[in-house]
Amino acid sequence: MNRYPFIQRSFILLPAVMLLTALLAAGCGSLGNGPVVLTEKVANGTVSVQRGDTVRILLPANPATGYQWHWEIQGDAVQKESEEFLPPAASSHLVGAPGSIQLNLRAVQTGTTTIIARYYRPWEAFQPDRDRQIIFTIRVQAE
Repeated sequence: MNRYPFIQRSFILLPAVMLLTALLAAGCGSLGNGPVVLTEKVANGTVSVQRGDTVRILLPANPATGYQWHWEIQGDAVQKESEEFLPPAASSHLVGAPGSIQLNLRAVQTGTTTIIARYYRPWEAFQPDRDRQIIFTIRVQAE
């Protein structure tokens, strides 16, 4: 007979409570308060957002190779707020390991903006057959 039945139940209950808390916290970010994240998977398509929303473009990058993302923003519906390099996970101790570039935009007025992202070395001219190009179209709607 188990002299401490509450201990056995807590080993089951605690992970369940932690999982439920994590799921609820993750769900709260998707109720319109979190940024709209765009990756290569949604490139060459159109995404609709509300005025005031934050749009985050997240693309793989490796500055050690000399390649950089260059942004061309066509239209006034969104404005660039910031850009930062996100290094690889702490578990990767490899020198020169790839990370990600994050471009943060704010939807400021109704309309459409096209973001053209080109990945090339700045001392070389962009060459479509060698370098990468990704296009995002963002449609901003009234609140």
